[in-house]
Amino acid sequence: MYPSQQNTAECCRNCRFSKTYDNECQCHRNAPHTDMESSSLWVFWPVVCSNDWCGEFEPKRKTMLPWHTSNSTN
Repeated sequence: MYPSQQNTAECCRNCRFSKTYDNECQCHRNAPHTDMESSSLWVFWPVVCSNDWCGEFEPKRKTMLPWHTSNSTN
């Protein structure tokens, strides 16, 4: 499928795994990468254009889920 045929709603800017900065996104679908050649301790996520797409798309959630619930009994 050519990119022009791709549903533009299913792009990186709308994916739950992306973190958007200006017109670029960091893909957080997998663990970050490291630069093994330089023996660096720095890690990074792949940077993609906001209108890029892949086969791992999942839509962003409309609401944030709470980290914990308040259903505790004291």
